Amino acid sequence: MPGGIQVGSHGTESNFAILDKENLRDAVMSCFELASSIYPDLGIEYTLEHSRLPSRQGLDINFYPPFLSNGKDCQKCTGEALFTYNGKPILLVTRTYAENGADATTAKLYRKQYWYEKVKSYNSHFSHVTFVTALKDNDFDNFKELGSDLVYPHDINEFNFGQNSFYLNGKIKSQKYITDIIMKSLNKCISVHDKSIM
Repeated sequence: MPGGIQVGSHGTESNFAILDKENLRDAVMSCFELASSIYPDLGIEYTLEHSRLPSRQGLDINFYPPFLSNGKDCQKCTGEALFTYNGKPILLVTRTYAENGADATTAKLYRKQYWYEKVKSYNSHFSHVTFVTALKDNDFDNFKELGSDLVYPHDINEFNFGQNSFYLNGKIKSQKYITDIIMKSLNKCISVHDKSIM
């Protein structure tokens, strides 16, 4: 089978994919607005910069901000983001699709995972939450097999502080579902960071 998104795979522009992207974008924005009002040192970034890698080499991964400089929606926005605290990465929030044949999607997942693992190598409290979407339940089963390729441990449908957490519930995740998970994760990450510098 040739590489890339195969005929029959949904890619990133299907209706369910766009809705998932928008729900994640809105949840991330809502969480940042609420959490930053409590924790003024909380930051948000929409680019995984190569300058944060130990080697300082490679390409940036651009998630694109929700809005353009003119205030209009950014169509390229993936909904994903990096949360920082006192300038230090504490929580990476990403999304992906579990679908056989969607090789391009898997490649993107590994690229984001590589960046996370390299930054985590000098930042042990760094956590990664990924929301996984699939139209068929057996695609979730196939996705779980990818976990064996990860350097750091992972949990399914449960927040694993300082590690990977994959949320596989449902075909389309509501904004409230996503918001609740991100806020719980953020609160834990900030709490541990504050204790570590006391």
